[in-house]
Amino acid sequence: MKDNYRINNNLINKELQLPSKNDEDWKYCYKNINDNINNFDNENIVSDGLDIDVIDNEIYDDYHKIVFINGVFQQKYSSPLKDYVDIYSITDNKDKFFYENKNDILSDFNYNKFKDGYYLDIKQDSKIAVFYISSQDVAIRNKILVSNNSNVNIIEVHKSINDDNYIISNYNDYYIDDTSNLNLYVLQLQNFYSSNLSSYNVKLGNYSNFENFHYINGSIFNRNNLTVTFNGKGNNANSNCYFNAREKQKIDNNVNMNHISSHNNSNQKYYCTINDNAIGSFMGTVFVPKDSIQNDAHQTHKAILLSDNAVSNSRPLLKILNDDIQCSHGSATGGLDDNQLLYMMSRGINKDRAIKLILSGLALDLFSDIDDDNIRKLFSGIIEKENA
Repeated sequence: MKDNYRINNNLINKELQLPSKNDEDWKYCYKNINDNINNFDNENIVSDGLDIDVIDNEIYDDYHKIVFINGVFQQKYSSPLKDYVDIYSITDNKDKFFYENKNDILSDFNYNKFKDGYYLDIKQDSKIAVFYISSQDVAIRNKILVSNNSNVNIIEVHKSINDDNYIISNYNDYYIDDTSNLNLYVLQLQNFYSSNLSSYNVKLGNYSNFENFHYINGSIFNRNNLTVTFNGKGNNANSNCYFNAREKQKIDNNVNMNHISSHNNSNQKYYCTINDNAIGSFMGTVFVPKDSIQNDAHQTHKAILLSDNAVSNSRPLLKILNDDIQCSHGSATGGLDDNQLLYMMSRGINKDRAIKLILSGLALDLFSDIDDDNIRKLFSGIIEKENA
C-alpha cells in the first residue's frame, strides 16, 4: 500500500501549514483553500458503473487515452501505449516516484491524500489524452518525463459526471529533457459546484520548449498553480489561460517563471471575463537571480468586467536581480470597449450577440496558436458554445 513508502509521512502531516491572509500568494483565496482542505474526504471511492462518454470523441482518435475515474486508473477504458511510452502506477512503483518538499501547501496536501497516479516516461513523439472523470472528492498525483528529443502533445480533460459539491486535488510534475518539446492542453470542465486545486510543476533542461493552453469553465472555486523552472539554457516557455467567471465563482491563477539559468524565454498571457458577483485573480511572478543573464520574460493580463459587482485582482511581479535582461509586464482591467460594441451594432448585430462575439474573440485569439488542428477546433467549439 502507498503508506508503506511515503517519505516522512507523519512529519508532513504535522508540518502542513494552512495559508493565512498574510501569505502573499494566497491572500485572495486563503479561506477557500482552508475550507477545502478541512472538508476533504476521499476514503470511500466509487469508480464503477459511471457514465464516461466524454472520452468518445473523434478528436481523440489519434491520441492514446489514459482514463482515471475518481482518481483511480482504469485500464479497461485506456488505450494500449506504444513501446516507446512507459506507464507505471505510482502506487505500485514506489522507486519511480519521490516526494520533494517544495514548501507548497497544495503539493503537501495532495501527497497526504492521493490514492493513485501515474509515472509516464515518453521517449518518442506522442499524443496522449488523459481524462480525469470525477463525481466525489479526488486526489491524484502524476510524474511525466519527456525525453529523447521527443515532441509530445498531452491534453488533460477534467470532467464532472454529476452536480455534487466535491473537491479535486491534482498535482503534476513535468520533466522536459534536453531538446524535447511539450504542448500541454488543459480543459477544466468540472461542474459548477465543485472545487479544484491543481498544481503543475515544470522543469526544463536545455533547448526545450513548453507550451501551455489552459481553459477553465466550471468549479465554484478554482485555484491553479503553475511553476516553470529553467534548469538549463535555450528554453522557451509560454503559458496561455482563459476563463469566464460568473455568478459567485472565484478563479485564482498563480504563475511563477523561475529563470535560474541564463538565455531563456518565457511569456504569460492570462485573459478573463468576469460577470455577476464573481472574482478572478492573477498573480504572475518572474524571478531572475543575480547570476542569470540574457533572459527574456513577459507577462500580460487582461480582464473584462461585465457587471458592477465583478472583481478582478491582478499582481504581475518582476523579481529581477540583474540588468542584462528584457522583461515586461502589463495588466488591463475594464469594461467592454464601447466603440467596438457600437461598431458591431451599427452593422446590424444586436447588443447581446455583439457582446458574445467580443468575448469569444478574446478567447479565440489566445488559443489561435495551438498547433494541433483538432485540439484548436475542440477549444474553439467549447468557447463558441459557451457564447452561443
